[in-house]
Amino acid sequence: MALVWASPMIATSQIRIAKLLLAAMMIASVSLLPACSGNGGHDYRSTTPPLLSSPPLNVAIDYIGVKFDHDPLELQGPGDIYLVVVVTDGEQSVQEILPPGEGNAFYLNDYEAIALNQPVFHTASAHDYLKVSVLAYDDDPESVISHVIQLGLPILGALMGNPEISGLGTILSQYEEETGKPLFENKDDYVGYFEGFWG
Repeated sequence: MALVWASPMIATSQIRIAKLLLAAMMIASVSLLPACSGNGGHDYRSTTPPLLSSPPLNVAIDYIGVKFDHDPLELQGPGDIYLVVVVTDGEQSVQEILPPGEGNAFYLNDYEAIALNQPVFHTASAHDYLKVSVLAYDDDPESVISHVIQLGLPILGALMGNPEISGLGTILSQYEEETGKPLFENKDDYVGYFEGFWG
């Protein structure tokens, strides 16, 4: 590569500076070689100090919305929407139904969303993984789905929180295997499912 300089004097001094810098860099790299080599020195990849503990972790549901609540035309109007929320990090697990309390519901029309801002999980130190699963269902007056879910929550929560199981289809089939009954006998009760896994 050819460099063109306006003045031969500037070119000479800059080449000399470049040579000095190159020599200094070579001396620095030679002095670091034993530390970087695998022969008795430290491995350069392990020079970052290990984290002593994982950072705290908070999980909240900011918004919920319904695209379609599967109600037949004669039952159109706001659906009585409930959420089964399961969050686990390998050490702690939370299973809850939102909104809490008997007879409470999120009353949502199709294509409606509301702000929830509901904290659902906190840990002072994150563990092996994080799995968040949310199952939404519509409890119509003639439906018994809330009763079924209350009774089956320990089994349903364990399946939803299991890091080896993914997808609602697998969860529902294993639930039916363990209980002998489908979770959603009335298909209109099912609204939606979210699952996220980090680990």
